[in-house]
Amino acid sequence: MQLWCKWNSTAAPLLDKIYPEVDGYGAPPMSATIAGNSLLVNIRIPPGLAPGVHTARIKVDDSDWSLPAEFYVDLPQATVPLRILSVQDGLTWESGVVNWTSDGWMTVWIEGLSAEADPGNTVVEISNIPHAPEAVLQERGQINLRLRPVISPGRHSVRVLHRGLASGLEQFLVQGTPPSIRGLEKLPRA
Repeated sequence: MQLWCKWNSTAAPLLDKIYPEVDGYGAPPMSATIAGNSLLVNIRIPPGLAPGVHTARIKVDDSDWSLPAEFYVDLPQATVPLRILSVQDGLTWESGVVNWTSDGWMTVWIEGLSAEADPGNTVVEISNIPHAPEAVLQERGQINLRLRPVISPGRHSVRVLHRGLASGLEQFLVQGTPPSIRGLEKLPRA
């Protein structure tokens, strides 16, 4: 598990000055690195945590404890069916079309995401190719993602996978040429 906290120094603290906790129990840090103005601390999730919601917090040296952050372990399969409502270009909002001239940004509107929905437990498959979402806004039923450059122009199917369930397939059109193959159409053919 990775814990992030604000950090104003250019040097990472010694591991023996970092005090992560999971559900009130100490979890020794494995590593600590600086990333911009943040401190990234890696810990192992303690063994034996029951499935469900847990909290983690962190303290460095003599600082105050951070606010507890919730995380989930081994969520059971969701029970509410997933249903795609709409697929839109993520920049122009045109329905049923995603254009590579918009850098392949796509928004999927969906019903049925659980309260724990996030980019870590939600996958969007486009023509059976998995895509990791950039953002999942569960309360709005909105998933934002960028097409992988292997998605060629033409008709494609999309479905959403979340907590052991899969939505039905929806069709949409991809227009334009992905950046990975732009210019190849001008090369001489052998």
